[in-house]
Amino acid sequence: MLIAPGAFAPWLSAGGAATLIADTWTSVAGWDEITCCPLSDGGAGFLDVVEQALLADGLDPQVLPVQTVGPDGAPLLAHALLARPDGVPTVWLEAAQVVGLHLVTEAERDPAGTSSAPVADLLQAAVDAGARRVVLAVGGVLAHDAGRGMLERLLSDGDDSRDHLADDSTHASADDSGDRATGFLRPHPSHPLADVDLLVAWDWDVTLLGLSGVSAQFATDKGATPEQAQQLEADIGVFVDAVRQALPEPTDLLSGRPVRRDKVPAAGAGGGLVYGMEVLGAATGARVRSVSAAVHVAELWHLAQRARGAGVLVTGEAVLDWQSVAHTEVATAAAIGLAAGVPTVAVCARSELGRRETMALGLSGVHPLAPDRRRLGEIAPSTPAGTDAFRAALEHRVTRVARTWSPRA
Repeated sequence: MLIAPGAFAPWLSAGGAATLIADTWTSVAGWDEITCCPLSDGGAGFLDVVEQALLADGLDPQVLPVQTVGPDGAPLLAHALLARPDGVPTVWLEAAQVVGLHLVTEAERDPAGTSSAPVADLLQAAVDAGARRVVLAVGGVLAHDAGRGMLERLLSDGDDSRDHLADDSTHASADDSGDRATGFLRPHPSHPLADVDLLVAWDWDVTLLGLSGVSAQFATDKGATPEQAQQLEADIGVFVDAVRQALPEPTDLLSGRPVRRDKVPAAGAGGGLVYGMEVLGAATGARVRSVSAAVHVAELWHLAQRARGAGVLVTGEAVLDWQSVAHTEVATAAAIGLAAGVPTVAVCARSELGRRETMALGLSGVHPLAPDRRRLGEIAPSTPAGTDAFRAALEHRVTRVARTWSPRA
């Protein structure tokens, strides 16, 4: 059997959840052969899961230290992973390490005053390490500037910006972002990122602008007021216009129309970092593409191949809701199980989906710990004692799941 959950935030990481499920399952059905393949949405903990997958594939990733700053401008030591799959030097980066929501308290969250500039230091470290392929995960970030801070630090001439890491801790307003952008948004054919393959691993397939865009959908979750969300939308719009003037868009050969970088799939993910990476590719010549982080991690685990012949695939995350129906760890695992003809069951803290939605995902069963938000809070508040209570509740649920789904249990 396969165990491929995401994180059960705030109680368990993906790896911790996989281990707990595996240990509990073994205590009930010790005859089952179990393989753990924890997944990630590209947020905090992405590199931990990637490291496990690389080790399982016989690779020995090297940890690269990266000196930068956090959302509050304080010095921060992050890290990256370097490995050579297929002989290609590849570096994995996690944007949440430097601009993650988890790095500040809810009261301190300020997407309007947080820059993506520290992400540039991660990319620079990858280039300095000789990477020919870079994977940047952009889930769970606080920055909301469409990658503008990252671009300015990477593309500005000279090294001044790297000597003063906190100087650009806030991004420009709609009044000056266009003027400031034109100074560094131009072709850089000799840039160190030229001819590097850049893969952006995103959490949500969200557009950059509009009523369904990242500002309208996610800015308030990052601590912005409705008025600030509208201003963030305006700022990004002005920046997009400046980019279109400075870096003309290519023409689609079939339709003859410009290829809009702000319209690429998931352009708004990571506060617009996917869009920012598209612009980076246009400016430097780097080859850019994007993919769901959960899909990328599943590929590192060779999950589709492992699923063939497995008796059951167990996945899960904290809450199954409308967002779970696309691109999450559970949706990815369920799609792989469905394609392999393997029953996939999900364990979760709470489910807000009906049977119709879960069947459409490809899930054969859903096993929540609590039927509603109130009871879940009683079982496992966000405290050390609550984590212990959550672990106990999850063990109890997995015990029942194993007895149902293990052939000899």
